[in-house]
Amino acid sequence: YNSTDNKFNNDSILDVNRNQSNYKNYKRVRRQTKSTNKAKAKIEDICDSNECETYGKLYKQLIDTSVDPCHDFYDYVCGKFTKSTVIPENMVSFGALERADEKVTQIVKRELSESHKRCDSKSIKYATNLYIGCTDFAKLESRGIKPLINALNSIGGWPLIPNTVFNGKTYDRFHALSLVIANFALSSIIEIGVQPDIRDNRKNILYLGSAPDLSLEWKKRWNRRNRTRLMVPIIPTIADDNMNSMDEIKMIREFVLTQCLIMGAKDSVRTLQQIDELFMFSSRLESIQTEETNLDMVYNKMTFKQLNALSSNKMDWVSLINNIYRMSGTNVRFTKEDHLIVTDIQYFTKLPQILLKTPNRVIANFLGFSVVQMLSDYTIKKFRQMDFELQKSLTGITTPPEDWKLCVELVDGLMPFATSRKYIENNFDLRAKRKSTELVNYIQKAFYKSLQTNPVLEKSTRTMTLAKVKQMTKNVGYPDWLFDDRTLDSMYNLDMECNKDKTFECILHLLKRSVYTNFKSIDEPVNATLNWPFAPTTVNAAYFPTFNSIINNTNFYSIVHNVAVPASLINTFFNCDNPSYINYATLGLIIGHEITHGFDSSGSQFNEKGNLGTIWDKPTQRRFNQKENCFINQYNNYCDSGFCVSGENTKTENTADNGGLRNTFKAYKMCNHNGEKPKRLPHVSQYTPDQLFFISYATLWCDNIRPEALESVYESDEHSPPRARVNGVLANSNCFATAFNCPINSTMNPKNKCVLW
Repeated sequence: YNSTDNKFNNDSILDVNRNQSNYKNYKRVRRQTKSTNKAKAKIEDICDSNECETYGKLYKQLIDTSVDPCHDFYDYVCGKFTKSTVIPENMVSFGALERADEKVTQIVKRELSESHKRCDSKSIKYATNLYIGCTDFAKLESRGIKPLINALNSIGGWPLIPNTVFNGKTYDRFHALSLVIANFALSSIIEIGVQPDIRDNRKNILYLGSAPDLSLEWKKRWNRRNRTRLMVPIIPTIADDNMNSMDEIKMIREFVLTQCLIMGAKDSVRTLQQIDELFMFSSRLESIQTEETNLDMVYNKMTFKQLNALSSNKMDWVSLINNIYRMSGTNVRFTKEDHLIVTDIQYFTKLPQILLKTPNRVIANFLGFSVVQMLSDYTIKKFRQMDFELQKSLTGITTPPEDWKLCVELVDGLMPFATSRKYIENNFDLRAKRKSTELVNYIQKAFYKSLQTNPVLEKSTRTMTLAKVKQMTKNVGYPDWLFDDRTLDSMYNLDMECNKDKTFECILHLLKRSVYTNFKSIDEPVNATLNWPFAPTTVNAAYFPTFNSIINNTNFYSIVHNVAVPASLINTFFNCDNPSYINYATLGLIIGHEITHGFDSSGSQFNEKGNLGTIWDKPTQRRFNQKENCFINQYNNYCDSGFCVSGENTKTENTADNGGLRNTFKAYKMCNHNGEKPKRLPHVSQYTPDQLFFISYATLWCDNIRPEALESVYESDEHSPPRARVNGVLANSNCFATAFNCPINSTMNPKNKCVLW
């Protein structure tokens, strides 16, 4: 593997090992392939396009014919990759999604590096200046930590360091909390935001929840793909006393101590005492949170007066929320009779008592800590180097990412549609939007057809379920309004230009205006056209039930019955000139996966309009649970390197993988392939188009992960690891077993299969 150009090198690919121990297996696989494809492919049956040539060479390099595909299909397709691929030194894992994200990052860098034009929109000019200013690291260094100190002073100071304005006697904790939310867009202690009402998504309403980042997941905020499986908590739960957790706590204590010393702390012992207080406060807040999958329990609509009563009238919530709104610059004010949705009853019942028992010093340290972790990287190099050293200890990376990538993450995270506009203008084949929409339509039709005879559904339930599939909307590529300057600028509501010499202040302005834009929408009708939760530069897709759509990225449940397929994902896994089996097995699989989420344990709680309200009766729910348990038991048996998959934690993703693959293959067989019979690939012409579909699917998950990160993948990721995502899904597929002629009860063709959708 050549890590410089991210390509396989013929010289570095392991030759097929035909020694005595595996030669019988090798011959059996060759006989199997030949028997499956009785006649040698004719020249006219082989695709001769450049795309086919590329894929043919790639698959020839990838496939290890010494492995029995009916025993371990992941090793058959990905074994060479995992053995010979060197993970880049600054990455935790490396596979198709990482390569895609790296490519998008490079393109966004190129687009942002070019000086803006006079005719560019206000937002694009701001984004360009922000990137150029962010990458002027000499300027950031010369300004030092003063901008960060000023930010801390603006919220009443940070007791952990002596050179801020904190005064324990005059400190107003609720004023400081209001500033942290309104000026820094931080969800600290509480989270508030305006989203469509999940029982009536035509109307916006205020949500109040426990802060999602109480565990303060490491640098999660601006990660474009938001692949949290490899994120580590910056404050682990103190109660978790296993050795790994305690080692992490020790490292993180030292990390925060070093930050404080850089910023002027003198007494290490006293500073560590305050850091421990901060950790304990975080753990107390986390201990009163509830994790609820039943959204009826999350939806608690009440008046502010009722919320005050819930908190035993120890907090004046209407005054606090109005203060936050006032600081954000919006004119909206609430009364005690106005309604909001509270997502965690227990949290807001117990929160006032915890706050009353917590000194101002600890509250100020907690709020200031959130600000420092979010903004310190945009000051001096020492902070960025510290981040790397901690990640090195926790994940095994050996070199830091290039500094400019931090700036791409910043701009693309804060102004995703501005960067997407530049990305689309110069890097997207507009034909692909129409063609990939056709692909989505075929998968939607295949899913609809599948549900017509699915035995899980009762007759009455089937009618409503089919209506939900039929009414699912699609957001493919990019929103049409992206090229309208006025609409684009309205997404950010900027009222100043970005001075390239004051990057820190530009960031703060964006944060505050993002809060303003969200808060003012409380008086505005829901505009589903504008509601694109994923930017086109996001290398991901999603399903969100509330607008019955695939796409949205909020911390509440305001999502739509909609399928979203961003342009960067299309660029990566779709080409108008690819054979259809490749497009369907890669991009199509991702789309099918997300559509299936509309009918998992969460998505099934929303109806065809995207409003909270189950569409299933009790017999359907009972059969669904039985089928889901099959997947739980199956995936519990997948283990590797001393770790085992949790079938319970990964059940929704596993059912989505399985349903997505099954219905995407049906869609592939339904489509007209541009009026032509699918052709084979050169260099691997022994494989039929159906076999190439499953090979293409497996390549999507060829991935190498650092050993240091494996525990995090198995314990905290809601997705199964790559090997299980391939073998687990294909072991449940009769179509796969037929394509590769797998004997019944072979590993990849068990007699008893798990099938839901």
